[in-house]
Amino acid sequence: MKKNLKLIYLAIFIINLIIIPQYNYSTYNPPEILNSKEILGAWAVDFSQYYSAALALKNGENFYDTDLIYKIGKDKGAFNSQMDYLYPPFFLFFIIPFTFLPFKLASILWLSLNQIFIVALIFISLAIFKAKSKDLLCFSFGLIGIFYPVFYELRLGQADLIVGILLYLSLYLILRKKIILGSILYSLSCCLKLSPIILIAYFFRKKFFKILALSLAATLIIIIGSNSLIKKDIVNNYFLKILPGLATSSKFMDLNRQDSDKNYLQLNQSLGSLVEKAFLLKTGLRDYSRSLSAVKIYSFFLRLAAFLPVLILLKSNKTRYNLLAWEVSIIIVVMLLVNSGSFLYHFSILILPICGVLKFLSDNYKRIPINYYALFIISFILLGFRLGYNLVPLDNLLLFWGSSKLFGLIIFLCLLIKIYRYNLQHNLHYEK
Repeated sequence: MKKNLKLIYLAIFIINLIIIPQYNYSTYNPPEILNSKEILGAWAVDFSQYYSAALALKNGENFYDTDLIYKIGKDKGAFNSQMDYLYPPFFLFFIIPFTFLPFKLASILWLSLNQIFIVALIFISLAIFKAKSKDLLCFSFGLIGIFYPVFYELRLGQADLIVGILLYLSLYLILRKKIILGSILYSLSCCLKLSPIILIAYFFRKKFFKILALSLAATLIIIIGSNSLIKKDIVNNYFLKILPGLATSSKFMDLNRQDSDKNYLQLNQSLGSLVEKAFLLKTGLRDYSRSLSAVKIYSFFLRLAAFLPVLILLKSNKTRYNLLAWEVSIIIVVMLLVNSGSFLYHFSILILPICGVLKFLSDNYKRIPINYYALFIISFILLGFRLGYNLVPLDNLLLFWGSSKLFGLIIFLCLLIKIYRYNLQHNLHYEK
């Protein structure tokens, strides 16, 4: 019976995250011009943007010029959707090797690489929590196989899985006292995307000053080294325009441009977005843009009010391995809560805490009350499935149901905190 269950779990993973995405990558024929509704149905639309920007970098041209990379990508067969390229210049050095291939072949290779990353993320997550059970491994594959954010990330061809693999590997090494290599990988994850920077506050809180110093040194070397290969005006474009826009979320909060920009409020599942939706319901769509300054202020303070108590909660100076693993898992969840834009595909970073919870539940099922399982099931349903937000109108009270991922994230955070306190109280240790 157990063998049959293992095969079922693996089949779910293979069908949902290996076979179906590959089929769609191979058969999708993009239209000449993508509008917002067609973008939602497109496959590899984000990778097409990276591919086009990398082509511009090869030509020594400004890859932050949206019209330019659209033209370059279209000429090479990429269906770039005239979206801004918002990543740092450094990221494109990962993408340049793909540009030596035709776009269709490059997109399939990118998908295959990301599928390998998902498998690796599950293995690394279970290794971080020192899970050795093959039954748990197979069940983790089955559960992640139905986790819609991962499927959605593959569909878009997003880059978050690269960030995830670097971050998870860095945590794995740091927890095993391999500080230098772990700090380098952590700095790489921060250079690719801003979100992991939140861990700096945690490292400072725990007085991990060696990690902070090494990560800062590695980050400076990476930025200076990579930017020296790129024209100064292009680098300045990122640091003076793109980066401030991402930090303040002004890149997304203008509702007066195109209909596609309105999707920001529907898809954003952060605490900041909840404030934005509340203002929208109060003022109406027409007057909403006049309240943008107040929205940003209230959004910032709400996110700060959520982050600081959690950081204070992790006050224990104990460095027991299992406590550190749970603390990092909590910070990862908070990272999504306080991010200026937590979209559906960003939730693939939850593979680590999900695998940790599965390990805890399987190890302690005779000792813990049923409410642990209830919290996990409810949070996973809200986080893992496609609920509500795509069909909710912007001016309707039901828009709050459009924050299903946010509510699931809050419940999941409560579960992680309960597990963390349980570990503190019962002095649980993982096997060495």
